[in-house]
Amino acid sequence: MSNFFWYMILVAIGVFLILFTFYKKKNILNHISFLLSTVSLAYLGEVIILFVFEGYRYKTGLLVDSVESDIIGHLLLNGIFWGSLFLIVSVFQLRYYWIFVISVLLMLIEVLFIRLGLYTQNWWETYMTGILAIFLLSCTKKWYSSLFYKPNKYLRLFSFYLIAWVVLVGPSLLLMVFGKHHFGLGLSENHYLDHVFFGVPYNLFLSFICFIFIVYLKNPYWKLAPFIIIITLDFVLLNLNIATFFEGWNLFYLGQVRYLCLVLFILLERNTLHLSKTTEAK
Repeated sequence: MSNFFWYMILVAIGVFLILFTFYKKKNILNHISFLLSTVSLAYLGEVIILFVFEGYRYKTGLLVDSVESDIIGHLLLNGIFWGSLFLIVSVFQLRYYWIFVISVLLMLIEVLFIRLGLYTQNWWETYMTGILAIFLLSCTKKWYSSLFYKPNKYLRLFSFYLIAWVVLVGPSLLLMVFGKHHFGLGLSENHYLDHVFFGVPYNLFLSFICFIFIVYLKNPYWKLAPFIIIITLDFVLLNLNIATFFEGWNLFYLGQVRYLCLVLFILLERNTLHLSKTTEAK
């Protein structure tokens, strides 16, 4: 049985929990925005633990390069499996007893993955996963409450900054994994790690631009600015040989992806997490 099969079991569980939550709570768009914001924070945290400090390794069995395998595990588990746990605990406001039970189950899954050779630890320890799970699930539960039950303007702004980042960085990572596109400054000898070390902060900067012009400034004409600024910056990086393309991919295709990402972000910002409407999510 291949390594990836076990990862897909966790993905299937995550998809089921997400769909179940959407079915029970109905207001799908609000919960998509909440899911994206929490997943974004989880992604940022794991970038530090997994890629910067090399706490552990995912063994997906799909790819030869270990960092590329880490990226696949990182995207699948944080985006779908952990994301589903954030969603179901927060939306149903599960008691802390259940948060503790989930943290224990996560540690048991980690032990199983280690024994099956699906995951290896460097300095990271299994008990750290349990502690981190309790902390993150408790925080996202409070986060949801502050967005939907006691609407907080500043938390909404922070949530959309995170959403902007994950909407921009996700496609960039996938294009890199599929061999279409790469950002790099020579920050690492590893091709994939070089992209992560440049692409993550670069997209954090781009998401700040989106946040200012789309979320913070209310004039609709300003919403055009991120489209122009981001494409211009990508063009500059291409001419500096920081951005490169492969297999027939080019700046025009990347621009189309950027365009779709920005349109999605604008639609989410326009239609979700409004302070006067969030009680509808209940």
